[in-house]
Amino acid sequence: MSNIKHQKCKIRHLAGEAKERMKNNSYNACTSAISAQSKLSPAEQTVLTKMLQVMEQGEEIINPIAQLCDKEILNTLSTNDRQRYILELSNAYLCLKQKMMDKLDFA
Repeated sequence: MSNIKHQKCKIRHLAGEAKERMKNNSYNACTSAISAQSKLSPAEQTVLTKMLQVMEQGEEIINPIAQLCDKEILNTLSTNDRQRYILELSNAYLCLKQKMMDKLDFA
């Protein structure tokens, strides 16, 4: 079902941009723009470097938090510390994601 009545729809515009990024494989431009111009916390910098590593390897991202966490650190932590680590990691991931969207005017 097409959206002929609303050709200037925001969702249509976002879908077109996403399709272009997929065609051109230009996700690295998004991450380099955010890292160069924004001030990132240390946790966000760590998440960004891990995101870049996953993208360079060409892995399919199914569970970003599980793929971004450091398994060696996670195995040494107690249950409470493990939960805290995962929450801090997910918060850094969400903040970084929001900064990227703000940078690209998706919001």
